[in-house]
Amino acid sequence: MTELAATAIRETQVLRSGYLVVWALAVLAGLSCIAADAKADAPPHKQADQVPSTQSPLPELTIRAQREATERRVQAFVSSSIRRPFDASLARWNGPICPLAVGLPPEEGEFVLARLSKTAVAAGVRLAPQPCQANFAVIVSAEPGAVLKAWYARDYHLFGDAPGYRIDELLRTARAVRVWRNTSSKCAKASGFPYAAGVRLGIKVPETVMMCNDVEASHIVFNAVRAFSSVIVAFDSSRTKDINLNQLADYAAMVGLAEIQLDADAGSAPTILRLFSASDEAKPTGLSTWDTALLKALYRTGQDYKLQRSAITQSMVHDIAP
Repeated sequence: MTELAATAIRETQVLRSGYLVVWALAVLAGLSCIAADAKADAPPHKQADQVPSTQSPLPELTIRAQREATERRVQAFVSSSIRRPFDASLARWNGPICPLAVGLPPEEGEFVLARLSKTAVAAGVRLAPQPCQANFAVIVSAEPGAVLKAWYARDYHLFGDAPGYRIDELLRTARAVRVWRNTSSKCAKASGFPYAAGVRLGIKVPETVMMCNDVEASHIVFNAVRAFSSVIVAFDSSRTKDINLNQLADYAAMVGLAEIQLDADAGSAPTILRLFSASDEAKPTGLSTWDTALLKALYRTGQDYKLQRSAITQSMVHDIAP
């Protein structure tokens, strides 16, 4: 092969190699553009690292059923726990309270009064400025009947105008806790005058009747409302040995701030009212959410409203199962 031919062959091979390089670069550039377009247009990937929730939201019917069940329980608790009959308003404190603790060492007495006062304020009850005349007495004694009898001998008005048989029943009862509530009535509206004024005017009316003017007869509201004027909660210390001061103060607050029926069947409700239950169940450690909700509702619903119990139930359900 001549030198000229060899040179021509080498130049041809170089040109072919150049063409191959250029072609390869063009192909790579095209693939890069395709990949970029594919990346831009690709749908977002699902997050594979996200663990799907195992708790599906409860169907609306289930939630509604649970709320209705809670409402029935609350309604039963309110109906059984608060005073009957339904021909008068529910009593509560409309004036300030001045609590007193008797029969406890000074430090323990101060603790009980502080805890009781805190519960009262949270419910919506006012505290009387110090010094004040006691109207909410908590007594702890091994002989509460004797203490009450001696107090009654010194103050004939201790139990208001109650008949003798009711006073004897209180003094002789064997309860672990004795509760006495004196109440007074007041016109629901500003007009009108109480029984005492009627007597001065020569109008003979029963003491429980209120003379209220400008009041329309109604199936919805009461003409008069009832309020506590004084309350006594007396504990038998021989039957409270397993009860601490928190429990004692909370029980006194519950039965002294509301007109609670001591023999009420609380059903399945969690409540401090089970404190002296004869059952073997664990004793409540203090006021439950149901108890605080009841006290709050009692003092925040219309007292002259004849359907106040229903309003209390609705308010409690809202607080317990919002």
